[in-house]
Amino acid sequence: MKSRKPVFERFRHDYTFRSLALSCGSLLLGVFITSYDTVIASLTGSVWYIALAFYYGMLLAMRGVVLYSRRKAIRLKEGAKERQRRDLTAYLATGALLVPLMLLFFGVLAVMVAQDRYTRYEGITIYVAALYSFAKISLAVYNLVKANKQDDYAVRALRSINIADALVSVVSLQAAMLGLFRGEGIDPPLFNAVTGGAAGAVILALGSFMIVNGAKKLQNKDT
Repeated sequence: MKSRKPVFERFRHDYTFRSLALSCGSLLLGVFITSYDTVIASLTGSVWYIALAFYYGMLLAMRGVVLYSRRKAIRLKEGAKERQRRDLTAYLATGALLVPLMLLFFGVLAVMVAQDRYTRYEGITIYVAALYSFAKISLAVYNLVKANKQDDYAVRALRSINIADALVSVVSLQAAMLGLFRGEGIDPPLFNAVTGGAAGAVILALGSFMIVNGAKKLQNKDT
């Protein structure tokens, strides 16, 4: 028990350590979600599921790269300056990948709206998905705001990935709920276009900010 206490106390009080540890859990969960969407996409041939599988697969790769970069810095026992440079590079790369990824998402969103396609949930699973998505977006926003008050760019990158993950989950959930509970006076394609466009714009702006901010910080370190 004594050997576990320091780790538990560090998890409670060290935000950076907690963020990195939870991101490892998110990495494992991402493997499951990406695998599920890939299987569904292969069985149905749905453009929307193919897009989701690719999107979550890219986010999975981004998380893996950021975590690997931090792990390598620890293993090499790099100093604070070298580690921050490595973190900034991973942060900049994450933003650079989010921008083209969201441009692709806009194209897929247009297909989804035009064909009125969406994720389907059976029975009460849609309510479980709704609760999960609400919790995910709430925590993602809270942690991104908190991370941006700190100077750890690996954590900032991971929290930005969580936002990109959560926002698309909300879009997918809304499309499913509108498809299931549609009625008179409700235009699901229009609602999905507005929500999806807003979510994509936020992620695009976030990625652009990460590119500009990361490049500026790296340039300042070189001068």
